[in-house]
Amino acid sequence: MRNYELIIFDLDGTLADTSEGIYNAHKYANVQMGREEPSEAEMQDIIGAPLLDTYIGRFGYEKDEAKRAVKIYRDWYAKYGVNEVKLYNKICEMLRVLRHKKYRLAVATLKAENLANDVLNHLGIAQFFELIRGVDENDALTKCDLINLCIEELKGNKRKSVLVGDSMHDLSGAEEAGIDFIAVRYGFGSFGARRLDMMKSINEPLEILNVL
Repeated sequence: MRNYELIIFDLDGTLADTSEGIYNAHKYANVQMGREEPSEAEMQDIIGAPLLDTYIGRFGYEKDEAKRAVKIYRDWYAKYGVNEVKLYNKICEMLRVLRHKKYRLAVATLKAENLANDVLNHLGIAQFFELIRGVDENDALTKCDLINLCIEELKGNKRKSVLVGDSMHDLSGAEEAGIDFIAVRYGFGSFGARRLDMMKSINEPLEILNVL
């Protein structure tokens, strides 16, 4: 078992259930752009995905249209979505224990960085993290980029760093960055049972202590 020092967390579906605000923001943005509200099927597996890619690839927008839609989405989310979040059970307890054990903690999320800070402050857990990194206004940063920023800014060691996340976007980002990954089974993502059997995973937050 590797001796980790830095634990980097995804936010949506890993630390908190943010689905209500995300779905409502997508519905609002699409309607404001003159389209129908997306169905549940159209919004399946979009949590944790890059927003610009979602509007282009999932909703069929041209790039300039997608940028406008993303701005509408984020403006709405900043007003309402940050309050439509629920912390998963035992998250606070897990974070307290990890800090007590001297692990360094960070967040790398594809949510806009200002919104990530707002959500984590609203949930009352921002103080546990040394660094919170999210995407910029240009949506130029990938999950891999954000992971690398956390490691570089905290002067971490990739061999002693691990990402905790709930989606294939998280797994791909960790693999690209060259760090280990722990999958959470309680989030929004779907890795497939066979893939989960081949990686470290946890069913609830406090189980992380068994795999670090």
